Formats: sequence, C-alpha cells, structure tokens
Amino acid sequence: TSFTLTFTFGENPAFSNKTLVKKYTVEPDLLDDQAPTLSAVEALTDIEWKTPESSLLVETIQKKQRAKSGKKKGQIRYVSTTAPKASFFHFFTKPTEEEEDSDEEEEEKEDDRVTFNIEEDYDIAHAIRTAIIPHAVGWFTGELIEEEDEEDVG
Repeated sequence: TSFTLTFTFGENPAFSNKTLVKKYTVEPDLLDDQAPTLSAVEALTDIEWKTPESSLLVETIQKKQRAKSGKKKGQIRYVSTTAPKASFFHFFTKPTEEEEDSDEEEEEKEDDRVTFNIEEDYDIAHAIRTAIIPHAVGWFTGELIEEEDEEDVG
C-alpha cells in the first residue's frame, strides 16, 4: 500500500518548515501479492534553510593554500569550500532512479548533495514506517535501545 511520511518540527535555527513530507506510491506485484512494487517517490517539501550557513546538508571547509610562484610565493591564504556531509535531511531530497556511476558521483560532489538511489530511499522509508513509528515511545524513552544492548551482550 502507498504511504506518506510527514515529519513535524518545532522552531529551530536551521530551517523554517514546520513539516517535511515524502510520499511513496506502491502497487501490488502481479506475480507476488506479498511483494509490492514501488512505482513513485515524491519529496513533497523543499527544505527552506534560514541562511545558507544553516544548511545541515553541507559543511564549510577551510583549506590552506601556499602560493608557489610570483610575488606572493610562500605566503599562505585560506580558501573556504563546501562539501556534502552526512545528514538525516538528505532523506528529503528526491532519490536517483538508478545506481550512480563514477561520472555522476563527480557531478554529485560539485552539486554539494548526497543522494540515495530509489531502493536505498525506500528501504529507509520502510524501516521508519515499520520499525520506528510503531515503537516511537520506546525509542524516545530509550527502552528499545536498552533492549538491543542486552541482546548484543547475550
């Protein structure tokens, strides 16, 4: 069955959205009614970052550069660049349709975004829907974390 994930946020310094929404359209598989087929994924909300610096998708990196020739040879200057960083909020971007090859990975680095392919994206959404949401109170209180720790020890 199709489903929509709606995440609701309180006031925060990073973005102004109150909700972020992603929709998954799933249809029955004609050959296997126990295995539905994902037909579409829609990121229904663009994150409205309050400032470019408040984006949780990229980080600013300071790099040293030493002049190799000319009047300023040997002098050091600092250059700021941005790079993608690991963030839960990449989940709210549209997934790629297929596996990425090395050329697309280079484009991705230039675009300062991290993307999931459609299967990875659906796996994350399915885990949120089936494992996290039904047990949200246990995750929030820490009871489920404690149970997992006990299982790991035994």
